[in-house]
Amino acid sequence: MNKTVMCSLALVAASAALAATSTPKGFTDDLDAALRRAEANGRKVVAVFSGSDWCGWCQKLDKDILSKDAFLAVATNVYELVYVDNPMDRKVLSETGRKNNRRLTEKYGVKGFPTVLVLDAKGEGVVTV
Repeated sequence: MNKTVMCSLALVAASAALAATSTPKGFTDDLDAALRRAEANGRKVVAVFSGSDWCGWCQKLDKDILSKDAFLAVATNVYELVYVDNPMDRKVLSETGRKNNRRLTEKYGVKGFPTVLVLDAKGEGVVTV
């Protein structure tokens, strides 16, 4: 195989891996990066704790609200959005998600899904929904 074909295959594989993540459009799964951006921009962080592949209410929240362009148009201009997924199939998580999501779920004492937290730039809870 020549280098062009190999590079093209690598790009396709990388794109597929990125597309396979459970993190919705407009969200990140990197809370630390979101907290840094929140501090720099004077924003709060909205952290959504989900069980994307097994929790019916989480799937409804995603379908009816989180994935809507109208929600994203407003929310991404006001908040830093973080998705902390706890799926049964951990292959749908990015490397960051696999490393951090269970730890974050325990750290914030999340016992049920979905849970939505509004955090300040230091990661302190402001509101729990």
